[in-house]
Amino acid sequence: MEENTGIQNEAPERESTIRLGELFAALWKNIVLLAVITAVIFAAGLVYTFGIAEEKFASTATFSVVINDDADSTQPSNEFDLTNSQKLIGTVVSLIKGDKIYGMVEDAHPDVTEADLGSCVTVSSSDDSFIISVTAEHPNKTTAMNMANFVVDALINYTNTSDDNLALVLRNAVTRISYAKLGTYSSPNKVLYSAVSLLGGLVVGCVVVFIKEFASNKFRTRKEVEELLEDRVIGAFVDDKSKKEKGRRKGRGSHSATRLVEPSVRSYEPYNNLLTNIRYSDLEHPYGVIMITSTGEGELKSTTLANLAACAAHNGKKVLLIDLDLRKAIMHRVFTVPRERGIVDFLDGSRSEEEVIKHTASGVDLITAGRKVLNPVAVIEDSRLGQFIESLRIRYDYIFLDAPPVLVCSDAQAISKFSDGVIFNVAMRDVKKKDAREAVASLRLVGARIIGINTTKCDPKGRGGYYYYYYSHGGYYSDNERADRHHD
Repeated sequence: MEENTGIQNEAPERESTIRLGELFAALWKNIVLLAVITAVIFAAGLVYTFGIAEEKFASTATFSVVINDDADSTQPSNEFDLTNSQKLIGTVVSLIKGDKIYGMVEDAHPDVTEADLGSCVTVSSSDDSFIISVTAEHPNKTTAMNMANFVVDALINYTNTSDDNLALVLRNAVTRISYAKLGTYSSPNKVLYSAVSLLGGLVVGCVVVFIKEFASNKFRTRKEVEELLEDRVIGAFVDDKSKKEKGRRKGRGSHSATRLVEPSVRSYEPYNNLLTNIRYSDLEHPYGVIMITSTGEGELKSTTLANLAACAAHNGKKVLLIDLDLRKAIMHRVFTVPRERGIVDFLDGSRSEEEVIKHTASGVDLITAGRKVLNPVAVIEDSRLGQFIESLRIRYDYIFLDAPPVLVCSDAQAISKFSDGVIFNVAMRDVKKKDAREAVASLRLVGARIIGINTTKCDPKGRGGYYYYYYSHGGYYSDNERADRHHD
């Protein structure tokens, strides 16, 4: 059996900004999705690092570029011309990267091409040193060593033997410092790649979760509901997931998934607030006949209506509830009365007014759906239904009408013509924004007078967490026993 407590109806409006707590809550809610994305990206990174990425080995040869200026007799012969030497360092680096040196290497070593050298060799120098490093990186250790040595050999040969102007300037200026040795492992950095894969998986997972939660096409805050549907929120049902799971275990096999709350000040307080909001919404044109509907199934319209009616009766009001959700009638189960002798039976003339009105233990008078019909629309559009509801006004303070969801069938639009106002239920983080907007537009198109929006399945952390309500879902308009047990 499900276990219902109260619902906090009034609370300070939440801002549309995302709080840190909401971020962590979103991550925890989607922890499985986050773990799967992280694991997949991490595994892909490991496969690439250890199975696909080509291992490379690096080897480095070094030389210096220094010019002796012997023409200045005022300075010792071993004095370096620092300025010219530093200028020539950039020239030598550019020379090595050009076609001349690489071409000389290719001529001397046909097995090494200029393309290989261009992709494998890097030349580096620093501003505070005359030393230039030539590093070759290759999958083969020996080839990496040879490439670095070949480039330095070609450069020294060029500066010592060539007669062009640049070679003459560099004559005796290039001095080898070290030969390249057998290449050592350089890439990929397996530890770094693995760490990046793991971190990347976490980041991508978090982005996906945040997009799913905060950039989705479903309502997240009260402000979003009011702005998109262009009406005010007059009630809020808070979702306590821990109680939901507990209730599911208790209610296994039960036919009363939708239940009335226990009559008490605490449990009825949120319904009192909702009833007060309805009463004072329009003092000049009070709402006597009130219909409730929603966009689709599972938005707790029947649960809200049943408890609202019971609350009004508990406060001493004369209340009648008519179950006009003929396709999925459940009010007879909620109030534990027979379905037979209902509104359908009255309209076909087989039962009188007094025969169809059932008095329940909660103080609510109830007219059930009655026998099942093949064409509920014909029953709803029967002119006698409107006349019957009008005749009942003088007997009751409130007449509540339970209507099917708007986008499931056209019944709700037809029923709205018999009511003074409509409460529209919206399940937060459940119903799609475009669907809710379409449903509200459909009601307004037929002239329905919307009292306000009642939000359900709200985040308890955003509502103060004092009143809670727990509920279950089920397939709509299913003919099997399972659908009959899981009510709206």
